Amino acid sequence: MIENNRKRYVLDTTAIFSYIEEEAGSDTVEDLLIRATKGEIDIYIAFITLTEIFYISLQEQGEKEARQRIELVRSLSVKIEESCDELNMTAGRLKAHQRISLAILT
Repeated sequence: MIENNRKRYVLDTTAIFSYIEEEAGSDTVEDLLIRATKGEIDIYIAFITLTEIFYISLQEQGEKEARQRIELVRSLSVKIEESCDELNMTAGRLKAHQRISLAILT
């Protein structure tokens, strides 16, 4: 439910990793996060982004780093969107018509 007229942004796993690892684009993500902290904009991430951050970090850096990264993301001024039928169908429509990745958990 949209509660205001602020601009909204969605960050994917790549954007979060660019911020965490200070890669190309991290300045843009940081600027957005600062604006979100000030209440100027809203930033969303999908629940699956946390899963991707955790498993990729676990594979590359180990359990401790993976958990620290999840804690970091949860401390940011982002809203984590959980899944629901409407969201699932919207994602399905996007996937059907666009070349995008989609992780499936069973």
